[in-house]
Amino acid sequence: MKIIYRLLIATLALLILSQFAYANEECANEDTKQILEVFVHAIKLNESFKSALINKNENEYRPLRVQVESYSEEKLFPCVKHATAILSKQGNKEVLQKLMQVVVSFNNSADETLSTSLGSIFARNPNEIELSIKWFPKPERDIITKSVRTGWLNVKKDFDTNLVLERDARIQRLDF
Repeated sequence: MKIIYRLLIATLALLILSQFAYANEECANEDTKQILEVFVHAIKLNESFKSALINKNENEYRPLRVQVESYSEEKLFPCVKHATAILSKQGNKEVLQKLMQVVVSFNNSADETLSTSLGSIFARNPNEIELSIKWFPKPERDIITKSVRTGWLNVKKDFDTNLVLERDARIQRLDF
């Protein structure tokens, strides 16, 4: 029994260390492939955390919570920042839809980085937001729309009055 317990602890430690090693990589500015990989990994990690939480498995969810928080700060959020810069200038359906999937997955988070990102993209490239939201089922669309609205409230102070008025009118039409 002690051997199995030690083996389980060693396996868990390796899993945690591998996550931290992956999280320490830098997110390249224009590397959309890497951004997508980080988004996919973040979703998987957060979904594992939420599953462990639902199953009330404290031995799983405590280390996963640490991993999600660390990965978000060190890897996900820098990639969100780069994705925001890319998506604010030009459309990239794949990156935007994956970012929206991250938003849906991280709906359990109080951090506003993701909503601020969507708000910034909406300010500069509203057509892309409006088109991408349509591809999601209603419950996910509602989460994304709420996030865009929250993000827009966070960033609209940085824009001129005419743009704010136009975006305010558009954001009211996001309910499909």
